Amino acid sequence: MWVSLAGAILCCVVMFVINWWAALLTNVIVLGLYIYVSYKKPDVNWGSSTQALTYHQALTHTLHLSGVEDHIKNFRPQCLVMTGYPNSRPALLDLVHSFTKNVGLMICGHVRAGCRPNFGYLGQSWVQLQ
Repeated sequence: MWVSLAGAILCCVVMFVINWWAALLTNVIVLGLYIYVSYKKPDVNWGSSTQALTYHQALTHTLHLSGVEDHIKNFRPQCLVMTGYPNSRPALLDLVHSFTKNVGLMICGHVRAGCRPNFGYLGQSWVQLQ
């Protein structure tokens, strides 16, 4: 239970045995940084480690699936459905959902014809709204 603390203390002792003035300088710098961050209290969200682990595992397993040979037992339909607005063709969505169920992938697509917008400007305006 206290292995990490014992390892940290042992590491500090070894630092002082090897070179006492460099160890002292290092500890002063670390203490200064700790006091500075504690004083400033930055409002940051470093994210959840469980979400990062879940994302990494999903990505890793998805990449492993690319090498799996096709077989009737591991068939998973993947459909790109050009629906327009998804609520405009519910029958088409029901049809595709009937064979993808909970094992396949259905992506609803909508093609917008016209001038291409400036996506950089749209992204900046979206961030400003947040």
